[in-house]
Amino acid sequence: MARAGSGVCYAYFDKAEAAGAAVKQMRNAIIEFAPEDRKTKLKLWPNPGPDFEIMKRIKQMFDPERLLNRGRLYRQL
Repeated sequence: MARAGSGVCYAYFDKAEAAGAAVKQMRNAIIEFAPEDRKTKLKLWPNPGPDFEIMKRIKQMFDPERLLNRGRLYRQL
């Protein structure tokens, strides 16, 4: 499924190898869902940019106890 307004495309793969081959051809990819045993081996988010430090500070302001989405974004926030 693709959304023309945002340029975001969603794809579903039932085989991890097919998903891996597709991700290698993409500029940026975010893996939203994967089997738990594979998540630790996958690069779930693209590399953070120069704005990553400000993102961490904003998250700290709104979620100082780190209760929300723990470990989801770069396993750091």
